[in-house]
Amino acid sequence: MGRKRLYSTEQAARRNRELSARRSREQNESVKEIGPLPEVEDPKRKERCRESLLQFMLTYGGSPEAEECFIFTNPFCDEQVYMIETLEQILKFGGEMPLCIFRGGCKTTICEWGITWAMLYGWQKFGVVAAASLTMARNIIRNIKVLLEHDPLLAADFPEACFPILALERTVQRARAQVLDGEPTEILYGTDIIRLPRIEGADSSQAIVQGVGADSSFRGLRVGKQRPTVVLIDDPQTNRSARSLTQTEARWNNIASSMKGLAGPGVALAMAATVTVIRKGDLAEKILERWAGKRFGILRSMPKNMKAWDEYADEMDRNRIEISDVKKRIELNNLYYLEHRAELDEGAEAAWDSNFAENEVSAIQHAMNLYYFDREAFWSEYMNLPVDEENDAENLTEDDLERKIRKELKKGTAPEETVCITCGIDIQKDCLFWMAAAWCEGFSGHVLDYGRYPKGRLKMENVCPGKSLEEQVSVCLRNLAQELKDRVYFRDGSREELCAAKVIVDANWGAVTNDVKKVCRQFRGWLEPTFGWGKGPDSRFFGAKKTPGEERGPEWRKPLMKRGEIVRAYTYNTNWWKSFVRLRVKTGIEGKGSLSFYGGADHTHQKLWKHLLGESSSKLAGQYGTIDKWVLKPGEPNHWWDCLVMAAVAASAMKIQPPDFQEKTPKPKKKNSGWIL
Repeated sequence: MGRKRLYSTEQAARRNRELSARRSREQNESVKEIGPLPEVEDPKRKERCRESLLQFMLTYGGSPEAEECFIFTNPFCDEQVYMIETLEQILKFGGEMPLCIFRGGCKTTICEWGITWAMLYGWQKFGVVAAASLTMARNIIRNIKVLLEHDPLLAADFPEACFPILALERTVQRARAQVLDGEPTEILYGTDIIRLPRIEGADSSQAIVQGVGADSSFRGLRVGKQRPTVVLIDDPQTNRSARSLTQTEARWNNIASSMKGLAGPGVALAMAATVTVIRKGDLAEKILERWAGKRFGILRSMPKNMKAWDEYADEMDRNRIEISDVKKRIELNNLYYLEHRAELDEGAEAAWDSNFAENEVSAIQHAMNLYYFDREAFWSEYMNLPVDEENDAENLTEDDLERKIRKELKKGTAPEETVCITCGIDIQKDCLFWMAAAWCEGFSGHVLDYGRYPKGRLKMENVCPGKSLEEQVSVCLRNLAQELKDRVYFRDGSREELCAAKVIVDANWGAVTNDVKKVCRQFRGWLEPTFGWGKGPDSRFFGAKKTPGEERGPEWRKPLMKRGEIVRAYTYNTNWWKSFVRLRVKTGIEGKGSLSFYGGADHTHQKLWKHLLGESSSKLAGQYGTIDKWVLKPGEPNHWWDCLVMAAVAASAMKIQPPDFQEKTPKPKKKNSGWIL
């Protein structure tokens, strides 16, 4: 019989397409069906690791048979064993656990193996990996994929999870159509999510792990009907965010609110966080404090003879300068260490004896090499005990205050060069605190008097029995304002009478703000309300544009009244002004811009000192630079300190200029030349 003839090119092309489509369908059908499922190679080995995460890691990651997944080549130290066993309990029963160990202590690796163990044995069904960024979260998902794809021991004992993954042959598109014994596996295998195959009767069936960025929104997170039951938070802060109070609070709130509620009602959520303490008060410290976590350093104890180690460091520096051959230099360093090892290692104890490089002799030497490379990084990254960034030399001490007493000026006597007198009033629930200070050119100041109203141990309710808090504040503030207005001070030498030129009062307490403003209206222009602004370095005090009619000074502003307001009010940057006043106290008594106190008997100012030392500051970096962030010491008063700061702001409003202060003036706009291009 002769060959069938095609009558046109179009018919030939159509037939070719049909044949190609048929072959493609046949090929796809053969790829879709991956059954049957292989048998478990070693059921006893598999069952032996069901209850123990540590046994699971040593079995499937601590044996040469694991090939490229043989990563636990050295014995775990006690600290690592503690973290592994605690993480196991969290993954089984829920709760919170921070993993805080030195860099290189395998804390992220422990969590990766922990969540893999929990998925394979069915301890958890939906895990979320939250890292500082989505990219870092995807790295952890990638590491889990490596375990599932490349560990031959896991593939042998967990065919229900690994066999369908291997059948994809890294072609993710096949996942949607994959079938096992005629049933869809419903496997997901993306860059930021893994859903293990649906296998009837398997512990790991449909277990999910998903990666997200720590700053993402977690509310309502679910895949199908499944909601997260475990959250792994991996290093949720960066060096920059650790120095930002705003970012630290935002990230903690995300953990405490969004993440904590992921599991839904009636489900015990398991939360584990790998953290490194970068600075005091950062997110890692907050997590450790709230979750009662332990922190582990690379050394359990520091060497006793640090002078000997300084000589070792000097020897390394000399070798670095004099010897260009790196190998010989390392040999000489190690030889020096071995010769003096008994003296150098005395008192020191390494947490992990195996933790040192090939070009080093011991874990103690490795730790001390890190110490001399960068001491600040050593204490934060490797000991989780960062050096306090608070500069003790900057914060006030009682000696600083005692040195600034001018015994020749008695209470109420102003220096001869006084330009004006101002007062500050701080409102508390029981009484009002006040302070009067004299100011001279160059912002030199002198505290004339201070006190509380009512005097002694009386409270505002004693002045206004049966009245509400708002009425008490109104009456007492009006009485105190009148007293301060009538109070007379004397200029030293001439005995010239002086009175307070301006008084500002803290109106930041919302419950009585309107009542304070009403009293201020009665003393318009002399008694004025003020509001403190104390945000961190991620916010700016001044806006880009000055509003019409607004008064400005160094870190304070006084805008025009808005509709409905009855009096203008000041707003000042509390952090800036507290540092400014502290500098005035720190300045020598004869220096320009020095702040002093009136003289009296010994211990006259002991109560005042307690208030002035009630706050301290630490450096905080953010989007707009580095600032002194002031915080109240627990249980300490600070009311007269606030009064002194407000009196200084009032002096600035009276045109007393700080040393070297130059008011910023807007640049004139360029005139149009008239040329049209």
